[in-house]
Amino acid sequence: MAVQVKSAATKETFLDYRTRLIEQGAADSMLLICHSPSFDVASAGDPSATILTGSRLARLAIDCGLTQWILDRAR
Repeated sequence: MAVQVKSAATKETFLDYRTRLIEQGAADSMLLICHSPSFDVASAGDPSATILTGSRLARLAIDCGLTQWILDRAR
């Protein structure tokens, strides 16, 4: 799995990474973690790529115990 972390991403950015990482054989799947995507992530329509944003991303960070780590870096 390849992982990309972006503060913002367009659909073109997502498609570019998908092409470079999955279609060219660098990884079997991809995880895009993005605070502010400028496209409807449901429209990505690629079962080999997962896009984490918003409340789902926040819930995972809390569940993994990263709250203090995030707060420390935000200072």
